[in-house]
Amino acid sequence: YYIVTGYTGTSKKVRIAESYNNLPVREIATDAFYNAAKITSVYIPKNIEKIGVYAFQFCSALESVTFENNSKLKEIHMNLLVDVRLLHHLQCQTV
Repeated sequence: YYIVTGYTGTSKKVRIAESYNNLPVREIATDAFYNAAKITSVYIPKNIEKIGVYAFQFCSALESVTFENNSKLKEIHMNLLVDVRLLHHLQCQTV
């Protein structure tokens, strides 16, 4: 399986891929989106099982994080959104 380890794109709206090279994407690594200051929204698919420490630290424009319904998320660190001050929408559904 694959792990998202960084972001070099320019899009303000990020949708994490469900798969890459025919293998599932299951984790977002520590600091994966560190200081990605232009991102305004992130969509996290249901197959993501773990999100690392500081994954979205200093994403100063981040306003919305949406988890796909029936998420398989098992591990999320409490410092996921350090210094994310504009966040006003966090959508999760319990299973």
